Amino acid sequence: MTRELVEFVMKQTSGPIDRWAVAATLESNGIRDLDARDRYGKDDVFGLADEIYALCLAEQAATPVPEPPVARRARAVLIGRRYLRGGFFFVQLALQLGSLAVFGYAQWASIDFTGRQASVVGLALLASFLLTGPASQGIGYVGSFFSEPGKHLLATRAVIAVVASGLLALLAGAVGASLLDLGFGWYGHRLLGVGLAYYALVGLLSLTGALLYMLKQFLAMVVATVAGIGVVGLVLHQTSLGIYAAHWIGLGVGIAIEATWAALVLQRRRASTSTELRLAVMPPVPVLALLVVPYGLYGLAYFGLLFVDRFAAWSAGAHGLPFTFRAPYEVGLDWALIAVVPALAMLEVTIFLFAERLEVLAGRFEIARVAEHNRELLRFRRRHFGYIVLLLLGGAAVATGALRLLEHAHATKVSGLFGDRTMLRVYALGLAGYALLVFGIFNSVFLFSLGRPWAVVRSLLPGVVVAAAVAFTLSRLYAYWTAAGGLVAGSLVFALLATAATTRTLRTVDYHYFAAY
Repeated sequence: MTRELVEFVMKQTSGPIDRWAVAATLESNGIRDLDARDRYGKDDVFGLADEIYALCLAEQAATPVPEPPVARRARAVLIGRRYLRGGFFFVQLALQLGSLAVFGYAQWASIDFTGRQASVVGLALLASFLLTGPASQGIGYVGSFFSEPGKHLLATRAVIAVVASGLLALLAGAVGASLLDLGFGWYGHRLLGVGLAYYALVGLLSLTGALLYMLKQFLAMVVATVAGIGVVGLVLHQTSLGIYAAHWIGLGVGIAIEATWAALVLQRRRASTSTELRLAVMPPVPVLALLVVPYGLYGLAYFGLLFVDRFAAWSAGAHGLPFTFRAPYEVGLDWALIAVVPALAMLEVTIFLFAERLEVLAGRFEIARVAEHNRELLRFRRRHFGYIVLLLLGGAAVATGALRLLEHAHATKVSGLFGDRTMLRVYALGLAGYALLVFGIFNSVFLFSLGRPWAVVRSLLPGVVVAAAVAFTLSRLYAYWTAAGGLVAGSLVFALLATAATTRTLRTVDYHYFAAY
């Protein structure tokens, strides 16, 4: 039994510095004075900590001298994998957009939709992502919080609870939409039912996808996406069923694959949980809720910032409907998002190297050199900010060049939109807005890594308010496409506030690093 505790302490601390560190680590694992007496025969946690500390010291003394640092090539491979992981979301996006451009359909979209159909489905997609955003972020947080120390039983219980909250949010949204349509009669029962079907299925796919992302099962996400698109094509070409049924079956297949894969991985991890960690106790619900709330708010605000300009653009001159889908607007924003993918992928590398840098510097600087330690991390941020700027410029150059080529090509089913003047204007504004959003997220990853999610929320919420105000104002005073200016304004506010918060934090990073752990 004590052997498992030694392994746990060594894994969490990389070698404890004193009995107090061991006691704190044991308590973080749910060990109480009662457990120390009943299960280990010690007077209290500190008595148990003395024994575990001695065993850890003995293990450290018996451990051979570490091998030299990883070779440059191996390290480059490691960083390359992190970079690819950071850009993974683009793989699924590329599959969906590529299928739409080449075949005319994706897992939930079709170029043959009428304006009314596209409006209902587009609104359903935005609402589903917005309402499941908090749960998706919560899954990532609580899943990692429990699974990284090996508490897979608790991780499973926690993510099931968060998924349930996401399902409740979807249900509440469906009830609200039904009541609004009942009162105003915008879409009618049939079209409303179609929209709610897309809304529910895409919401479920979002939740199962968040599970797989938390579990780092990237292959499963690709398999589910490819299979879903393939089923859509199969149903369309080999049956008499229409596009709605094809999409719903394709989405259902994707959900089934993702949910089954996630369940199997969770089951395997639960079975491998050590005897000691099986005894870990779930924190009280109020405590766990307080931990998850800022991540949920971040998810809601993040998707709010991404989508509020669309709500403004689609509702301007909507021809008797609350929202009318604007294809040039959507294509412009999607192409701008493609341009910033190289920079977004770099964020995974930045946070990995930042955590590594924190550990290295902690052993290099003594307490009297805290200011120098903090300045070193500020320099680290400036250096990586430069990398982000270069990747943004490179991505924008490639995306703009490709856009110019596609203006004169007719190789895809959506080629006509690439030369549309409105699309080009939205692309320019979207490029500026997404670049500023990347700067905001870049600073936020430092705050998240240091256990300061509320600082991120406080930076993001004003950005959402500004984005909404600017988007609705511009789209009512000028053309609908000027709503993209809201994305620019809101992202600018977010970037400035997040930069200021991160600068303050890194100037006292020694304290925040200690407080976070």
